[in-house]
Amino acid sequence: MFVGTGEGVGVYDGKSFQMFNSRNRLAEDFISSSLKDSKGNIWFGHKQGGASIYRNKSFDIVHSGDGINSIVKDIAEDSEGRIWFATQNKGLYYVDSSGNYEFFLNSFSSHLIECIYFNEDDYLFIGSDHGLEVYKYFNDENIISKVQDISNLSNYAIVDFLKINKSQYLMVSRDGSFFKLNHMDGLYSVSPILVRNLPENIIVKELFYKNRNLYVSTLHNGLLNVSLSGKSRVVKNYNFKSGLNTNAVNTSFIDREGVLWVGTYGEGLASKANNYFSFYFRDKFDPKEYTHFAVNDDYIFTSIESSIYQYRKHDFSLIKTFGLAQHLPDNKIVSFLFTKDSSLVVGTQEKGLFIKKKNAEFFTKIFLSSDRLSDNIKCIKEIGPKIWVGTLNGVYKVDKKSLGISSYNLYNGLSHNNVGYIHNINDSVYVGTKSAFVTQFVDNRVKDIQLSENLNLVNINMIDSDNDENLWLSSYDNGVFCISKDTILQYTVNQGLLSNYCYGLVNDSNSNIWVSHNGGLSKYNPQKDRFEKYDDKHGLSVKFSKAAISVWGNELWFGTDNGIIRYDAKEEYLNKVPPITSIYQIKINDSIYDFKEQIVLPYAEYEVEIINRGLSLRKPKEVTYSYFLDGYEQNWSVKSLTNKVKYPKLADGNYHYLVKSYNSDGVEGNLVEFSLVIDLPYWKKTWFYLFFVLLVVLLVVVIIKLREKNLIQIQKKLEFKLDLGTKEVVAQKEKIELINKDLTDSINYAKRIQLQLLPEKDDYKSMLPNSFVYYKPKDIVSGDFYWLKDLGKEIIIVCADCTGHGVPGGFVSMIGSILIHEAIVFHNQRDPSSILRDVDRNIKTVLHQKNDYESNKDGMDLAVLNINKKTGLMKFAGAVRPCYVYRQGKQTILKGNRFSIGGFSLLEKVFDTTEFQLQKGDYIYLFSDGYADQFGGDDFRKLKMSGFHKILDKISNYSMDQQQEILSEEFSAWMGENAQMDDVLVMGFEYS
Repeated sequence: MFVGTGEGVGVYDGKSFQMFNSRNRLAEDFISSSLKDSKGNIWFGHKQGGASIYRNKSFDIVHSGDGINSIVKDIAEDSEGRIWFATQNKGLYYVDSSGNYEFFLNSFSSHLIECIYFNEDDYLFIGSDHGLEVYKYFNDENIISKVQDISNLSNYAIVDFLKINKSQYLMVSRDGSFFKLNHMDGLYSVSPILVRNLPENIIVKELFYKNRNLYVSTLHNGLLNVSLSGKSRVVKNYNFKSGLNTNAVNTSFIDREGVLWVGTYGEGLASKANNYFSFYFRDKFDPKEYTHFAVNDDYIFTSIESSIYQYRKHDFSLIKTFGLAQHLPDNKIVSFLFTKDSSLVVGTQEKGLFIKKKNAEFFTKIFLSSDRLSDNIKCIKEIGPKIWVGTLNGVYKVDKKSLGISSYNLYNGLSHNNVGYIHNINDSVYVGTKSAFVTQFVDNRVKDIQLSENLNLVNINMIDSDNDENLWLSSYDNGVFCISKDTILQYTVNQGLLSNYCYGLVNDSNSNIWVSHNGGLSKYNPQKDRFEKYDDKHGLSVKFSKAAISVWGNELWFGTDNGIIRYDAKEEYLNKVPPITSIYQIKINDSIYDFKEQIVLPYAEYEVEIINRGLSLRKPKEVTYSYFLDGYEQNWSVKSLTNKVKYPKLADGNYHYLVKSYNSDGVEGNLVEFSLVIDLPYWKKTWFYLFFVLLVVLLVVVIIKLREKNLIQIQKKLEFKLDLGTKEVVAQKEKIELINKDLTDSINYAKRIQLQLLPEKDDYKSMLPNSFVYYKPKDIVSGDFYWLKDLGKEIIIVCADCTGHGVPGGFVSMIGSILIHEAIVFHNQRDPSSILRDVDRNIKTVLHQKNDYESNKDGMDLAVLNINKKTGLMKFAGAVRPCYVYRQGKQTILKGNRFSIGGFSLLEKVFDTTEFQLQKGDYIYLFSDGYADQFGGDDFRKLKMSGFHKILDKISNYSMDQQQEILSEEFSAWMGENAQMDDVLVMGFEYS
């Protein structure tokens, strides 16, 4: 979209504006007029008479304006493709398709030209301060000749002239006089068009017509939307009251998706993408709450504080006020209605009910009761000959003629005296109260309908019915209820409602249910059986007033704490216009490439970044993209809002990129594509393969010949060495047997040292009486160990599985045992996760481990428990290892973190403490991975954790001593004749 400004042309792509001016081949910076010609080129007129063109995606100067020095007011195209420029006081000039100029600068010296237009007969209509004149251009003589002067327009300054259908033309004067063009017997004439409710003292700048809508840009009255159907009248006025920052409008435009754009004086460009919501009376400096509505074709009645205001609907000009002067009290109005006999009934927050009869000048009070709570009016409803009034003291029925009163409260059937809303369906009247019930009145019979057995209190604030006579209720705290003949359904945020706190509810002309909240609206679509949300994305970040909703035809009117919001159901439709897909930029290794033709690159690895564009101005932020790089990806990407695609490493190959965009309603745009070829490396080319095969054949022949020669020499040497080797083998065997005996003795001694580091059996049993330890090293020394410490109020238990088994595992286990003892006893660590972090940090120090791939990766997996003996609160942290708790046969798994102690980790290690409240009789198990990793069974496979779980499930029904025996028997039976794969450690105890 191209936007002319005083500083150049702004080009909008749905994401941002890019400005172009005289530095980019524009004749001048100031843009005064524009035209899109029949070839798709865009022409611009300038302030000093110059002209520019946008053609083939670039700007160029058409005429510099030298010698003219008068603003170009309008641009038009004739049937021969000549582009005509109308200057205000220096006449006309044109540019033909060959770039030739013709000037008619002195032919209109007495005119201030405002607009020009060529009709289908190539007659030139010129609007000026002299009215409207008709001319004809004769190409052979190169002259412009006046054909007709429309005399009855000579006193009007015609500022715009346009075609609205095949045979009808419309023009407007500066002061807002509208005319249509007539053609009869070869002569043109005009007849006036009377536009109802046109503002006074209007100054018109421009007309725009599209889709049977006429838009009139004015200098002081904003943008007027005029309906030409039937009696012409202003139907909408976009001005300061409706959200524009100024009433000074210079131009307007509706794009191909129906988005209205408004160009203003001094306040830039405004747009109205979602025409279904309109905003009025928003004022950030003096916000006012609009508490109630009554709407018809021409007027809006709304209450603010203690007064009712009558506004003209199309421009919101104030017509009348009802307030203190009409004897209304100085008290907030919460509800009002016009009865069928044209009486106005008003309910106030604390001062009671008032009525003004038709043609009466003042309001009079209707005394409902001596109880002051009766003056707290909540709602008013006209039902037949009665006016039903909801108060804090129940329901009152007022006879419209006699003003006689009858009442309902807790004592005669009402569910609660605090009434929220009254609604009727045929002969049934429903009253929503501050209770869990809705009271139904039918022929003087009273019935309470319970909304929910699970709720004791529901604050009903509004009731309406749908086309199927289902009853809908909104509440302050429990969402929405729907009462049908057979069921009562409740809708909350769990069913898609924006909030459970609802301020009002209404059924629209399309059978949708609308619910207002603090910060947005919810719309229930019965056909789709789901809620749609309208929030700050739609400009609805406001607090809606309670029960301040009115319906008129396709329109919904909502009161808020800062202005009025109108919803027009006709304007909310599926956007079927597809977006325009394009590729904005392709960057390869930080260089930008032109993708009009296939991109061919030499062999290398390339980083490719593609920026896509999907031009949809209706909701540009909701445009999504789907793309596919053939040769790299298997399928199209999922649609997303991201328009930037990056491929970090593309190697050799043929690639074909395709992208599509989708508008906010999912309509698919055009497909855009380009090809990329990255050349093969030399070692993948055919000539290299042939050369390599020949080279291999030659090498094989040479190697065979050399091997034959070498084998003969080697055979002779081997025969000689064999004799010497036999003697050396006998001597070495005797030496190895001696070394093996010494080594075995050393390892057995290491085993005794390792066993000394383990807790004594008596100490273990004294701390955990009902317990067992199934400890089965694979070799003489073990990489698994356990550690136990009674700290008075707490017991700390550790189960460890070190890297490896045998001697290496034994060394690591002794280091680990010492570091655990140091962390708990000397560093006073009690929290299991803190113990793990302390041991992890110190083992890295002891083993000189660094965060790189070259350091040793020795370490261990740990499970640490801290049990409070008094409270039974168990704290657990695990480095890979878990803790299993069985309570009455039910298994609970406390998982450890996925980090081992020691070694190298790409991620920052995190150890978490999990708390678990033990109960008497709970069984707790800690174990290494040796049991589950054992190979065995009939088909020689791992037992795995699933098999280990079954064994734990089985033994949890036995005593601890029996559990250890069963574990040992099951392990031996599973292993059979196979070798033990790893060290095995299983610890179990009962909390008592």
